This record gives sequence, structure tokens and C-alpha cells, in this order.
Amino acid sequence: MASNSTPQPLRGKWKGFLSHLGVYVIIIGVLGLMNLLSDPGGYPWFIWPAMGWGVGLAFHLFGLILGEMDHISSKWRGFLGHAGSYAIIMGLLVGIYMMSDPGGYPWFLWPALGWGAAIALHLFSLIMGHDRNQTETVAQAEPSTQKRRKRKRDRLNEQETPESPAAVPVATPMLKDQVKKARTYQAQLKSLLKSPARQNVHIRQADLAGQIDQWVQAIETLTQRVESFRQNSVIQTDLAAVPQSISDLERRLAAETDESTRAELERTLIIHKTHFAALKQLEGTIKRAEIKIESTLSSLGTLYSQILTSQSSNHVADYSRLSEDVEEEVHMLQDHLDALGEVKSGRI
Repeated sequence: MASNSTPQPLRGKWKGFLSHLGVYVIIIGVLGLMNLLSDPGGYPWFIWPAMGWGVGLAFHLFGLILGEMDHISSKWRGFLGHAGSYAIIMGLLVGIYMMSDPGGYPWFLWPALGWGAAIALHLFSLIMGHDRNQTETVAQAEPSTQKRRKRKRDRLNEQETPESPAAVPVATPMLKDQVKKARTYQAQLKSLLKSPARQNVHIRQADLAGQIDQWVQAIETLTQRVESFRQNSVIQTDLAAVPQSISDLERRLAAETDESTRAELERTLIIHKTHFAALKQLEGTIKRAEIKIESTLSSLGTLYSQILTSQSSNHVADYSRLSEDVEEEVHMLQDHLDALGEVKSGRI
């Protein structure tokens, strides 16, 4: 968990765009310098790669901006995407015209008019069909962060088949202690968040308390899932028996001289090795989940310390930033739950 004074970091997608922009500026700058040094006052050939790459950069930026427009319905976002693509491509064609034949025949007007007519028809169809799509518009207006939280909540609450994690007892002492520790942090945090505060801060505290409930629920579900694998006698038996079977098959294959028998032994050996690889993958996934449980408990303790410190010093905590941190922890726990769901004992 970052401290309250740490500036809010850029999201991954915007970091990717800034990296793209930085590489563009550096490479095009180098090409421009090469053009200037090799042919001062000559033909500016570096403009061509700058224009071509610039179109890709423009689409990258436009896609990010369009992705932030969660308050706009999908149909209107589709139109904005259409119009934005039109503007970018027409800008490229105009640039090509200005570089190749400035003052000549304006050929770029023909694709501009043809595509422009398609844009106008797209807009007209949206305006005429607006009244028939009010329900969809309201549904699309829900903020994306609320959608993600709802999906995570639904996935955590849905029943597992053929066996629900809640039906598996957490028998390992270490896992029992971890669940107990998580519930203790949960109770203490919710107690702190019930403290009197200004109205808008109180709302954010209530939201954060709900996220902490999701966090602890994810911890409990993950510990139950790990324990179900640890107690699975079939998996534990296979982890011990399959390597021995592989060794026996390799020994028999080395001594066998009959070609048809050797072919059958080789096929069986491949199946056993594939089975063992899946078992090792499962074992690694379980170990990573156990490590994540330990680390997320530390993060939960850090959150408790931050809120306790802020309230003890009469400093208003940055609940928006804390909420993002909690959401990220729940997201990572869900990733581990999904990974274990992909390698259930009955699907190896």
C-alpha cells in the first residue's frame, strides 16, 4: 500500500501511450536530424515515416480517449469512433497531397466526400433511433469501475461446481490462522471507518468498508480453494506415483525390442509426462496462491495502519486512493481464484 502523500500513478494504458509517444519523438527526431545533416535544405523525406507512424499514434490516443467515455452509449461511441477515424485518415490524405503535389488537383476531396456521406448517414440513423434505445443508453451509462466491482462480486458469490469452496473445511493450522487474522483486520477496519466524518468522507468510508468485505471474502475463498487441493487424495497420490510410473516406462522402453510394443510404450510415456506436467503446474499455482495470501494479509495490515494513523493525527485519509489499492488487491486475488479454477482436480 502506498502512503497517502504519494501521487496517484498513471494507469497502465496511459503509461503505454506515453511510452509509444516517447519512442515516436525520439525516432522521428533522429530521422529528422539525419535528413538535415545529410541533405541540408533538401527534400524532407523524414516527414513520410513521421506521417505514417503519426497515424498509428493518433489512433492509439483516440482509442484511449474513447475508452474513457463510459457515460456515452455504445452506439454513440461507435459513431465517435467512426468520425475520429475519418478525421485521422483524411488528415493523412491531406498531408500526402501537400507533400506530393501542393496546389495541384485536390484529389483527396473525393474520398472525403464519399466517406463523409457515410458519416452523415451514420449520424442520421443514430438520431432517428435514439428514442427506441433509451434502455440501452441507461445501461451503458454505468461507470466502468462499478461494472468491474459488480462482476467481481458476482464471481465471488457464485456457487462452485461440482464442489463449493464454502463446503471445504480449512483444516491446515496456518490457513486457519490466516483467515482468522483477515477477519480480525476486517472487524478493526470497519470499526475505524464508522467514526464520525464529514458527509462526503463518510460516503467514501462506507464504500471502502464494502470493498474490505469483498477483500476478506476473496481471502477466505482462496484459502478454502487451496485447502481443497491440498486435501485432494487423488492429486497427492498422483504427485507421488506418476514420476515412478514414468521411470518404469522409460526402463521398459530401453529394454524393449519389439517395434509395436515400443510404439505403445512411447505413447503411454508421453501421456504420463503430460499428466505430470499438469500436476506440477497445479502445484506451482497452489504455491503462488499461498504466497499471495500471505502478501495480501500484509497489505490488509498496512491499510489498517494507514487509516489508524490518519484518524489519530486528525488527517483526512485519501479514501479514493485507498479504494483503488483495495480494488487492485481484490482483482489480484480473483486472478489467483481464476487460475485455480482452470486446473480443478477433475479437469487435469
